[in-house]
Amino acid sequence: MSVESQVPSISVVIVSFNTRDLLRECLQSLKERSENISKEVFVVDNVSRDGSADMVTSEFPEIHLIRNDVNRGFAGANNQAFSRVTGRYVVLLNSDAFLQGNALSVAIDHMERETIVGIGGARLLGRDGSWQPSARLFPSPLNHFLTISGLSARFPNSRFFGRKTGLVRTRTKPPM
Repeated sequence: MSVESQVPSISVVIVSFNTRDLLRECLQSLKERSENISKEVFVVDNVSRDGSADMVTSEFPEIHLIRNDVNRGFAGANNQAFSRVTGRYVVLLNSDAFLQGNALSVAIDHMERETIVGIGGARLLGRDGSWQPSARLFPSPLNHFLTISGLSARFPNSRFFGRKTGLVRTRTKPPM
């Protein structure tokens, strides 16, 4: 067996903090939706008090669990896992995200075909099927002023003032 065949296609990194039930659902959807993908999964637990880490150990023993003794925050926890991943691609998955269909396979196929692509993002859908924001405006004095002054809330549809909680909005609508 060659070394390349031992490298997983993806390394999935999930940061968890007191989201046991959501994390369970996330891990179950990952397991069901990526059966034919070689992968390694890391859960970094930021000192959850709800039994999240114990649930991972007992229900998903194949997962690499990193138990923190202090809450390292989202970025710090991700960095801990990044130093251990071996997959060709790294997937950041929030504990409240649940994979749908063959999203991972489609993403991997796209990355393999379009070698100029270096990073990908997913369409986020709520449980009701509505689009969810996945990005925020870059912090700036103007964006901060428009938010704290209330102008963005007062004129939410304005191209200039409409910076609802700093979220980036798209002008396109999801397919029906």
